[in-house]
Amino acid sequence: MLKTARLALKMLPILGLLLLLGASFSLPETNSKAQPKLKVIDTGGPVVISKCSPCHRDLNDFENPNLINFNHAVHFKKAIKCEACHTEFPHTADKILKPTMDVCVNCHRLQHGSQGAVAPPKCELCHPPGFKLTPNDHDVDDFSTSGHIARANRDMQECLVCHDKDSCESCHSQRGVAPRPASDYTWFALWPIPKDKGPKIRVGGKVDMATCVPCHRDLQKWKNDKLINFNHPKHFERGITCENCHDKWPHMGGETIRPQMTACAKCHRLDHGSQGKLVDREDPDIKEYCFLCHPRDMQLKPDWHTAQFIEGGHQERANADRGECRMCHLQVFCDNCHKTEIPHAADWGGEHGKEAFEAVEAGQFACFTCHKVEASANKAPSCAKCHKGAVYPHQEPWAPVHGKVASELGQETCRTCHVTEVFCDICHGGVRMPHDKDKWIGEHDVFLQTNEISECLTCHKREQCLLCHAIHKVHSYKELYDYGELGN
Repeated sequence: MLKTARLALKMLPILGLLLLLGASFSLPETNSKAQPKLKVIDTGGPVVISKCSPCHRDLNDFENPNLINFNHAVHFKKAIKCEACHTEFPHTADKILKPTMDVCVNCHRLQHGSQGAVAPPKCELCHPPGFKLTPNDHDVDDFSTSGHIARANRDMQECLVCHDKDSCESCHSQRGVAPRPASDYTWFALWPIPKDKGPKIRVGGKVDMATCVPCHRDLQKWKNDKLINFNHPKHFERGITCENCHDKWPHMGGETIRPQMTACAKCHRLDHGSQGKLVDREDPDIKEYCFLCHPRDMQLKPDWHTAQFIEGGHQERANADRGECRMCHLQVFCDNCHKTEIPHAADWGGEHGKEAFEAVEAGQFACFTCHKVEASANKAPSCAKCHKGAVYPHQEPWAPVHGKVASELGQETCRTCHVTEVFCDICHGGVRMPHDKDKWIGEHDVFLQTNEISECLTCHKREQCLLCHAIHKVHSYKELYDYGELGN
């Protein structure tokens, strides 16, 4: 009576299978309209392709050492839907729920009247060469005698997952076992009932614990060969939530999007007033700070930090995002290499002259670490933007020629660095520089009545004075000045 009831129960899903195999299957149609930003995945209810595609771009990209040649597309073409094999949402907090073999043989053992087998019942069709086909519980000593008899009497369907009528009766006849009724060797497909309710995952929205725990019960079970000792609970205890680091939905389009190091540096490089670093302090003389997170055998310097990058290529990247540099380098690291504070202070344009002059005097030419010199002008291109035609550092000897340069280029060129009313007076005394070309000829004698002529000779030669005085037929030097000061 019990077997009759079970047989009747098992016959019920047959009609469902036939309807399933006869139903049309189609992938979701492409919608040309803008899709909603958030996709909600209901982890309960039937498993449909729309629940898989947000994370799995290629449904055949999976690993299972027990299977070969499994092809979703082949099954889709035969109108077999996801829920026919995946009777439950495949990702739980503890593990991935993969279809068991009895689900496969629902079709691969099913005889459909005169049409015969619905799908080929061949082991090598799915399992790789060398795969151990017999379960481990078949290896015990008494299984071939009493063990398998008890199993078959309990539920013959378990045996039919692998064995057919011919394989069983061949062995039974050799041992003189009476044949079983033919109905015992009939496979009856029976699917578990899917869950109706489950957590909902909102794909693409804010990353929070509710979106992680349906699949990840233990957040420490992850692999990254560039990190060690990352502890999610320790961060949670400090009030750091998922979205603080995971600024993008982590599973999209068949890949895992992990937080970049910039997300870590937001705290690991942050000073909080008098409290100092928000995380463990670092010592610039050792690398222990890096090894709080990275393995000790890891090459800390990125491959793209080539010699060309270090010599000058890093400037563009640093200007674009200096915070990227600060993930690894302290301010003192930059200053030691550049021999000055980098980046320059806001008022650097008006202050750099003195420091640049001292560096040149010491033969260091620290400016040219970044500002490359033009061979033709002995001047960095960036200097020329402000210094215009003046060569910097000034060519030596500069004093005898600077007046001519200033006259040719204009005083504004000098004022780029020098406050002329003050700087020029250091050498020229009270003489207004440059001379007022309209008034100076008529005023210079007044100046010389109260000042030494040596101040004029700083720039002018004696012959210039004599020539001009001879042309204009004015008083001679003998009348006003002691020739001893002018020479013979």
